[in-house]
Amino acid sequence: MSRPPGRGVAAGEYVSVSSQADVERADVERERAELTARPEAELAELKGIWMARGLDAELAGRVAAQLTQADALGAHAGGAPRLRAAGRVLLWGVIAMAATGAIGRLVGMSV
Repeated sequence: MSRPPGRGVAAGEYVSVSSQADVERADVERERAELTARPEAELAELKGIWMARGLDAELAGRVAAQLTQADALGAHAGGAPRLRAAGRVLLWGVIAMAATGAIGRLVGMSV
């Protein structure tokens, strides 16, 4: 009994993408806990990130404070953009798996 072409590749890709999504969710939850437990340290960390990107200390502090006030989790963990990125990876992973299976069927081999 032969297995459908690409099934192993598809399963591997699914596991990989699912693992990445799990890591992203865990990172967001960890950041949420840190913001609750030590908000001043998290603000200082964000200020340091902006300083490393080239802002002077005063402006970096203002940017960090304003971003934190508007959306603390989004500013510190990437928030929704990271989750959307994981969704894009999942979508394109599924498309790649389908294409791999279709190519395998066309040429009659397991890819």
